[in-house]
Amino acid sequence: MTLFHGFLAVAVFLLLIGFTWPIKGRIDVLSLTTLTVAKSMWLSWMVVFSSYWLNLGDVSAMVLLAVTLLTLWRLRQGGVADVWFSGYGLLLAIALMVIGYALSPLDAIKPILDGQIVLSGWDVNASWNNWAMQLFENTYSPYIAAYPLFLPGLWSLIYKAQANPMVWVMTRLMLCAFPLILMIQIGSLAIARRPLAALLVFLSLWEIFLANPLLLIGLTDPIVMMLTLIAGVALYLAICSDEQEGPVDHYTLCAALFAGVGAITKQPGTLSAVIIGLGVLLVGIHHSKQLTWYLVRLLVLVLPVATFMLIFFTRPSLPTALGNLSFLMSLTSKASAGGGIYEHGWSYVVSMFGRFPLLLMLTLAALNLATPKRKLSQIGLLYLAGFGIAFTTYSNCCAYDERNGWFLIALLSMSAICGVSILEGAMMRELAPWRRFFGRLLRHDDPLARPRTIRSAKLQLLAIVLAVAVAGLLQMVVGESRYLEAEKNARRNIVWPTVNNLAYLNIDSLGKGLIITNYQFVSLLPDLEKRYRICPDIACVAAAIKQFPGSRVLIGPESFDYPPLRAALGPGDYLATEAKYGFSLTRGLTINDLPLNLVTPLHP
Repeated sequence: MTLFHGFLAVAVFLLLIGFTWPIKGRIDVLSLTTLTVAKSMWLSWMVVFSSYWLNLGDVSAMVLLAVTLLTLWRLRQGGVADVWFSGYGLLLAIALMVIGYALSPLDAIKPILDGQIVLSGWDVNASWNNWAMQLFENTYSPYIAAYPLFLPGLWSLIYKAQANPMVWVMTRLMLCAFPLILMIQIGSLAIARRPLAALLVFLSLWEIFLANPLLLIGLTDPIVMMLTLIAGVALYLAICSDEQEGPVDHYTLCAALFAGVGAITKQPGTLSAVIIGLGVLLVGIHHSKQLTWYLVRLLVLVLPVATFMLIFFTRPSLPTALGNLSFLMSLTSKASAGGGIYEHGWSYVVSMFGRFPLLLMLTLAALNLATPKRKLSQIGLLYLAGFGIAFTTYSNCCAYDERNGWFLIALLSMSAICGVSILEGAMMRELAPWRRFFGRLLRHDDPLARPRTIRSAKLQLLAIVLAVAVAGLLQMVVGESRYLEAEKNARRNIVWPTVNNLAYLNIDSLGKGLIITNYQFVSLLPDLEKRYRICPDIACVAAAIKQFPGSRVLIGPESFDYPPLRAALGPGDYLATEAKYGFSLTRGLTINDLPLNLVTPLHP
């Protein structure tokens, strides 16, 4: 039942748990979906935090039961909130998704369709997934710097529901939720009659984000980029709500929730949280909100960071939040190859956007300077200032890899979206004849044109039933053995597939020997769980060979090398070599194959 429990955990912690947070008033179905996901992500982090301190196991079934009982009680009470939708509005949102799918190269999705269904990268498995497996055991061993834990926390909840931290399919597929949220927000912008903003988000999502093959492999850089844009669009919609208090409350809360979890996704998310906090403050002042309104949004912004830092600073190793800053700055200096760090950083920014899209975004962002008294222009200037601060920081500390600066795309895109709002009124006036034309084509009694209303509790109950039904159907159709076999086949190709293939070479003839190596990812390969030994030095290798005669050594360059052993072996002592990373696999070795100076300490 691994697939059933894994899929259901994704549904519970990305959607259903948000139903426990009450909604009042009237809200459209697209906004309700986005807000519920925001609440779910925020509450799921609180589950991670509580589970860590209370040493809890799987709580997904308990959460699902609580959500179901609460939904039934609300249904009996009348349903709580009114949720409205129109058939043509939903069709518009679906049409935009179909158009985007047709136009985008979808390089982010292709690896998954090609069978890469697990978390497979070096950084992903050395850091984020490693921490997820630690949180599965309610432990945590941080690096010397404060790398946030939002994604590892969510993954750990899925692992607990599966009762297995070595099945990673759902942890990768859940990443698809982030571009889906942006697709929903594009529909919200279109319905709010903000076609230019919808167009910019559409282009950012389909032509930049989903064209990136690294978007959904498990790195936190693209996730914090998407969360930054998602929170910004929610704030934008709040300002565009035409003085309607209900939508303003919903959208500002949504922005604060997404910014809060974004701040614990990766460090740049804290800058987005600051911008959202200032933006919410401006909106609140304009609408003369009460103190409790500000406190709620401040709490959801700050609490995720506070709880993460509490976990981080209570570790016995007493790590420091910026412990590796000097090391990162040295990497950036080397990457610039003696040139200017800002020129080097800017070259990465140009690469992220492309020259013309970058020029367009900068031009639209500059429009905010023309009307600084407009609320949207003020928000746009905040994002433009954030872009400048972020670029300076990126160029100094982190421009050794382009992906560390991907959040700059979201900051500049949001500034451009706010800037182009100056032209939205003129655009709508130009589109007015077309609106009248299509309006005449539609019958007044057309059921798709009439807004319909449903109580929120009914929608929640439908979502619960649908989640359980889909999880059960997937389990029945795919089957347990087929699912686990597909996962194992995908996991065999994580990180460096050609090196993994060496470890598997003639594995059936290994007998009681081990694969000895400093390539740490051998510990994650299926069917090798008890057939490896990680050795950082030659003394460890010698001890392992003495204890397990016939063991093979997987040797590579630099930190993966054992020079004394390599010097003692001849060409005939290697079973195979792969050229891409420079690894070789020895034949089965005994203590007699080791240099004398290594054997002597083993015989005191």
